[in-house]
Amino acid sequence: MTAHYSFGARTGGAPVALGAVLLALAFLPAASLAAVLVGFPLPILAGLLAVSGLLHIALLKDLRHLSHWALAIVVGVTGFASNLAIALAGALLIWWVAKAIVVLRGRSYA
Repeated sequence: MTAHYSFGARTGGAPVALGAVLLALAFLPAASLAAVLVGFPLPILAGLLAVSGLLHIALLKDLRHLSHWALAIVVGVTGFASNLAIALAGALLIWWVAKAIVVLRGRSYA
């Protein structure tokens, strides 16, 4: 999403269009899908991934608290060591539990 946004996808229609194209590709026979994927220019994919990585690194400047840095480091290490989906699920769980604790204590969450 970061790369899509930085390359101009500003509305909700962009992810919907991308999802529709990916679903259409998913229903193609395996041989046809292989031909489509081979036709995708790897330098463009590499560029998108590089820009996305740099933009995600730039998001670190927004981290203000030690707990935010700790969560970012744990997600990065977990994602590198095992799986990004596991890292995302764990980070969301930690974030929601922390937010619930703060709300239950009656303080505003920053």
